[in-house]
Amino acid sequence: MALPSISINLPDDELIRRAPVSEGRKQRLFENYLRERALIRTTEMLFARVDARDMQRLPATGSVRDFGFKAIMFKHSFVEDVDWLIVSAQGWAVGQEDFLLKYFGESLRDDSDRRLGVDVDRDVAAILDALEKMADELRGLGFQASAFVVTGSLGQPLYEALQRASPRILNPWDWYRQRNIQADRAIHRFIGVHAGIPLVAIEAVRTPMLFAVDLARFATLTRYGVGPNFDPEFSVEAFTDETARKVLARQPNLILDPPPESGLDEERIRQLQLRVGLELWETYKLDVKDPDAVIARPLADPVYE
Repeated sequence: MALPSISINLPDDELIRRAPVSEGRKQRLFENYLRERALIRTTEMLFARVDARDMQRLPATGSVRDFGFKAIMFKHSFVEDVDWLIVSAQGWAVGQEDFLLKYFGESLRDDSDRRLGVDVDRDVAAILDALEKMADELRGLGFQASAFVVTGSLGQPLYEALQRASPRILNPWDWYRQRNIQADRAIHRFIGVHAGIPLVAIEAVRTPMLFAVDLARFATLTRYGVGPNFDPEFSVEAFTDETARKVLARQPNLILDPPPESGLDEERIRQLQLRVGLELWETYKLDVKDPDAVIARPLADPVYE
């Protein structure tokens, strides 16, 4: 992750090292992350629209999936009155949603192996025709398709061609406006709406496949969080002398100037104390209820000329 650029007006490093972590700076970064995250909660949008999303407070029970990261960041971003550019939270939010989409896509793939058909050509009309037939097949089995999913790499030309395939594909924003949807208006990996059913792309699942799924019958998605809004777990902590010494003993290469073999242990501790430890975790559980509620078709491999 790229680190922010430093201002020429930075105070002395020793002042930064001794300064407390600003609760206001922490809160502003977290609020920025939550705003970015709300714009791209595509997986939750899909489940929420069919009343198959649940919210629970931590701690979670049973088998869950945690998405998140630990990072060492310069402390300047979290000290009051320091002119320092805080890193954008958008990249973090995108990464978290891609992890969740992968979790969802892997579940579709693993629960649909016995319902495969012939390969579908990498052509807009062929893909849309196949999705319609898959929805019809689900309907014949007593299900109602509520999401279409394509996994694997589509390639930018095919992805954009699907987005532009009007009138068969409706733009996500037009769909939200037509339905007067004000909340959960995520568009991340959301290609568009076909035959009234959202179509999303999950490139993180490498197997090229098409899926039609009745989400309400297939599974329940539960988000576990903190507080009234079920927020993710978030912390920013400074390093005391003791914690810095323990961290460097476990991970000596966190500080390379001076290097671990230099013997300058106190300076290495001081350098680590010019940074903070940041953690951000989201917790979800996907409870599959009926694997028969999903149908899959292989997507033909790309042809390279």
